[in-house]
Amino acid sequence: MAYNTIYFQNQQTGQTRRAPVGYAWTLLFFGPFVFLARKEWMLFAMALVLTVLTLHISNIVLSFKANRMYIQMLINQGYRVARVKRGSVERMSKKLGIPLPSLSSFLFAETKVAFR
Repeated sequence: MAYNTIYFQNQQTGQTRRAPVGYAWTLLFFGPFVFLARKEWMLFAMALVLTVLTLHISNIVLSFKANRMYIQMLINQGYRVARVKRGSVERMSKKLGIPLPSLSSFLFAETKVAFR
């Protein structure tokens, strides 16, 4: 079960997404359909191919990495961290091993540039 949740927001579109942090039990039980529910078509296609080729064994391996891959994909799509359910953004960044861009630092950087 995921031990924490990160809430993301895309500054351009205003969309928000919720990303669990931790082991993906849902992927273990429901396979690639988890990515289908999250509307992440690329991850769905990748997980579906792996599931079929490895007869569901890949779901065990992907369960450890699925939430981290989802978070990385959100960041690549321009989402920024709006808030963390428990703890701080810095702590989650260290746990995941990836830099998490914060929405507040993004807004501050835009304001700083605008005043120059």
